[in-house]
Amino acid sequence: MFSSKKLMTVFGVLLLASMVLAACAPAATAPPPETIVETVVVTEIVEGEPVEVVQVVTPTPEPEGARTLVVCEGQEPDSNFIYGSDMLASAHIHELIYDGSVANGFDNRSFDYQAIIWEKVPSLADGDALLNAVTASEGDTVVDADGLVALLDPAADPPVTLIPAGGTAEDAFVYEGGDVELDQMVVTFVLKPNITWSDGTPVTASDSVYTFNVASDPDSSAGKYVPERTASYEAVDDLTLVWTGLPGYKDATYFINAWQPLPEH
Repeated sequence: MFSSKKLMTVFGVLLLASMVLAACAPAATAPPPETIVETVVVTEIVEGEPVEVVQVVTPTPEPEGARTLVVCEGQEPDSNFIYGSDMLASAHIHELIYDGSVANGFDNRSFDYQAIIWEKVPSLADGDALLNAVTASEGDTVVDADGLVALLDPAADPPVTLIPAGGTAEDAFVYEGGDVELDQMVVTFVLKPNITWSDGTPVTASDSVYTFNVASDPDSSAGKYVPERTASYEAVDDLTLVWTGLPGYKDATYFINAWQPLPEH
């Protein structure tokens, strides 16, 4: 028979051994996440013919909790005003603040433009962009055959060379006075409804005209190429704007000649 002292010793050894084994045992692992599997039908080209194929995919679950995006710049932005700086670091911050391009409210991805704050990208094919033949007379401001802004003056030196309405560079002629017919572009832009500023005030077409006036100011850092070739930029109503180029100015990217609205109020 064991004495009480021996029993206590045995129990102590067993207790110590169980503690050691517990410490050496692997930690309990959480059950694996539930695999979410769904099927999608895609079209593939097999031997020149489209064939529908069923694929099984496992979507990546959205992470929980707040997420933070850290943007590292090589310089400290010197201005948050879109026309207050030419610094690239500032331009990156501006792109984060505004919807679409800072310049015009369109994005440019995959070699094409997408309307962000506008209803659509205007086009000559759809009729919201027009190429009209207009009459220009001596003393009028036009765009010449070289794409330069010029005053119609038969005595100009060097002479003003023009491309007639409906013509090409091969049809260019020297202005010698009187009336001439030139092409003039007219483009309509429509803002999407129900866009508001952070204080709840609606964004309007007048806000875009205000931006055009700010960008056209000589003290603004905005490029002046398009403003200098603009005959008018007007708000027709709360959502509609019409850009009209100078006679003779045929812009290949006429469909982005709009200005990102700024809060005039």
